[in-house]
Amino acid sequence: MSRFFGRWVSLSVAAAVMIWLLPNIQVVGDNTAIAVVVFALFLALVNASIRPILHALSLPITILTLGLSAFAINILCLHLASELALSTFQTGIVFTDTLTAILGSIVLAIVSSIVSKIIG
Repeated sequence: MSRFFGRWVSLSVAAAVMIWLLPNIQVVGDNTAIAVVVFALFLALVNASIRPILHALSLPITILTLGLSAFAINILCLHLASELALSTFQTGIVFTDTLTAILGSIVLAIVSSIVSKIIG
């Protein structure tokens, strides 16, 4: 449980940095901090449950595309977490275009790995 909580915290920080860096991300809801935490919660849940299955099923395609299909899976997980947060709590973040989701995926990966290393 503490590993999941640490992942949630690192994703919350990474999502906040992503919103700060990328101008085409819209925050839905009254409070930006709550929107980021709710989005990060659903992203952590999607990453823990659905993403490993998607990576296992797409392994042959990932090998053929030299890992580029992993970006598509990450973008799919970002959009899924966004839709789940919006439909459940009516707050979260929305990606306005695909390029923003791609850049957001890269920013999330870099920042969350740095924060995970810091918090242990």
